[in-house]
Amino acid sequence: MSIYKKFLRLCARGAICRTRPYVIGVTGSVGKTTARMIITQTVRQQLPNLTVLTSPKNFNGDMGFALSVLGIEKFTPSVAGYVVGAGQALWSVLFPQKVDVMVLEYGIDHKGEMEQMLAVTVPDVGVITRIDAVHSEQMGDPTQIAEEKRKMIDVSRDVVFLNRDDEYVRQMADATGADVLWYSFADGESGDVGYRSYDMVEDEEHILASDVEIFGGGSSRKGRVSVLSKELVSYVAIGMGVSSVLAYRRDEKLTEVDSFSYHLQP
Repeated sequence: MSIYKKFLRLCARGAICRTRPYVIGVTGSVGKTTARMIITQTVRQQLPNLTVLTSPKNFNGDMGFALSVLGIEKFTPSVAGYVVGAGQALWSVLFPQKVDVMVLEYGIDHKGEMEQMLAVTVPDVGVITRIDAVHSEQMGDPTQIAEEKRKMIDVSRDVVFLNRDDEYVRQMADATGADVLWYSFADGESGDVGYRSYDMVEDEEHILASDVEIFGGGSSRKGRVSVLSKELVSYVAIGMGVSSVLAYRRDEKLTEVDSFSYHLQP
């Protein structure tokens, strides 16, 4: 299994080298998958001309990370599954699909996994949700978990989005060389990106939605989002912030969106 994982990581690194996408990395103890999906769908709606890849599955660990990079959506842990997976991995390197942006989940279960993921690709934009005692048996107390998670934040190239509410995350701003943008679930107005108003409304298309004013990058806009909770609205704000960074880096124009629609995993 160890050799197979190394093979997948090698193929994933090869695919990254050939496609050279702009990479957005999401990490944290909880909320990673939801944040990743909302950020992905926000970027797709604001920058429809870009090809944005993320895994529809909730793959975790270094092997799942490699599968996500390679665009492999199905994997069965069997002899046939390993053979098929190896073939798909090689195909992805030899005949890579066009990818402008990858949104990847840097989810770890034990020490050492983050380094293996970062050896495949370092993110241009880093997002961290919050630190909790998840995986404490394998990784120790929240302080040790934070040390592992911050490795992604430390090496992110362009911008990092940090959760001001989390005491462990607040300590991550000192080592990164990227620009730091703060956000807050508890007080949407206190960050660099966030929300100033939040009202749940009935919507013919989504049944329930939220009317919000989201700000970031020196501007703000009012609109409707099909998510319910201030935490999810904060992820929308981060997604809009990521879109602004991408538009600047790639000289793209943001599409005006009055109503954002989201489809999240159950």
